[in-house]
Amino acid sequence: MSGEAAILPLTMQGPDLLLTHMALLDEPADPPDERPTARERLDEELGPELAAELLAALAPRR
Repeated sequence: MSGEAAILPLTMQGPDLLLTHMALLDEPADPPDERPTARERLDEELGPELAAELLAALAPRR
């Protein structure tokens, strides 16, 4: 059961609902998996040339 799914039953019953919910949120999360940068994902999806043109159009130089 995911953490989000586990929270729902706990928030629906019990005398210390808020405290129980807060304790679950304070638990350390697993470190995120390494994932490619947004630019790397754009390059992979669109190709480097189109990705560069898209970024240039979205973030014009000042």
